Amino acid sequence: MPHPVWVSLQPDPYPWLRQLRETGAAVRFEGLDPGGTWVALRYRTVESLFRDPRLVRDRNHPVLLAQRGGHRERPIRGIGIDLVSSDPPTHTRLRRLVTPAFSGRVVQALGGKIEALAHTLLDRAVAAGRLELIADYSEPIPLKIICDMLGLPKRAALDFRWLIDQLNRGTYRGYRKLWLMWQRWQFLKLLRGEIETRRREPRDDLLTALVRAESEGDRLSVDELLAMTFLLLVGGYFTSMHLIGNATLALLHHPDQLDWLRADPNRFHTAVDEFIRFDGPLSMTPACYTVADVEVDGGVIPCGSTVRMSLLSANHDEALFSAPDRLDLSRDPCSHLGFGHGIHYCLGATLARLEVGIALRVLFERLPQLRLAIPESQLVRSRFPIAHGFDTLPLQWGPS
Repeated sequence: MPHPVWVSLQPDPYPWLRQLRETGAAVRFEGLDPGGTWVALRYRTVESLFRDPRLVRDRNHPVLLAQRGGHRERPIRGIGIDLVSSDPPTHTRLRRLVTPAFSGRVVQALGGKIEALAHTLLDRAVAAGRLELIADYSEPIPLKIICDMLGLPKRAALDFRWLIDQLNRGTYRGYRKLWLMWQRWQFLKLLRGEIETRRREPRDDLLTALVRAESEGDRLSVDELLAMTFLLLVGGYFTSMHLIGNATLALLHHPDQLDWLRADPNRFHTAVDEFIRFDGPLSMTPACYTVADVEVDGGVIPCGSTVRMSLLSANHDEALFSAPDRLDLSRDPCSHLGFGHGIHYCLGATLARLEVGIALRVLFERLPQLRLAIPESQLVRSRFPIAHGFDTLPLQWGPS
């Protein structure tokens, strides 16, 4: 039986995931998380678990604390509670404070900046005669946009990009691990400095909005500000980066779908949801924890279990999607779960759709003869936890 972690690293993971779905709606695996993990595989099961109050994100929920004899665990990122690792009422409070910064009006105003940046990056690629899509295009666009929204200096963007790249390389031990922890602390120190600057000198940026965010007399604490800023940086660029890469490769494989998009460039924006469904940027959700027994398809996930939802599997479930392994950019409706569901629906979904739609449209308008520069068998997938994308995606254009 294939393991869900390395399944996401395969060139085509979906036949393996189909086999997993046939074994059950949720399957238990060892080695994914300490003590084992239940992985939900079928669409209806995943959708239901997203809404189930018996699944929580907070590892220090009273039921889980009691099972551990009162031993409290540190936040997932070791900073503070954020939207990913919290439950109502904390999650409700945090989301209410942050949501205005991602309103449709605010996001749509970024369209011109995103398009100008895409053209600038492609100008450089054309001058160089080569394009490494991830490093030269799909990563810089969302990273610069979220850093500009937060009002972070260029140094912060470079430091964050380097830190994430190091974390992506694997597990570090000994002095290497201590050194990486020191670099992480230095980056958080930089963020603390930016937060204190906004307290003294408010600016027209998202970080100032977070510092000043207030609802019903409530504000974010320093730890919450750090956790939220770090989460926005990760979520603001990581998923869009991989989605642009995955979608580009999908279009190279499906020239008929690319022709359909080119017939009406506005379709690049409406097609983003099918790209997410077809080959999304996240293999599965962050860990959830059961605080009561949960019945799933006749079986029971015991109280105190770790649960993750396989987004790749759910979005290819034949029970919901007709011909799920076919890219169909006219698919309507396209009710994928790639942005999550319920209270954990992605806060930045509107921004991601805008970035990806513009990035793909400009890319294929500027470089109509785009193709892979190396055999597909040589492409290397990201090993960052729960990511589903590529470390590199070298492209070329012109007559073959």
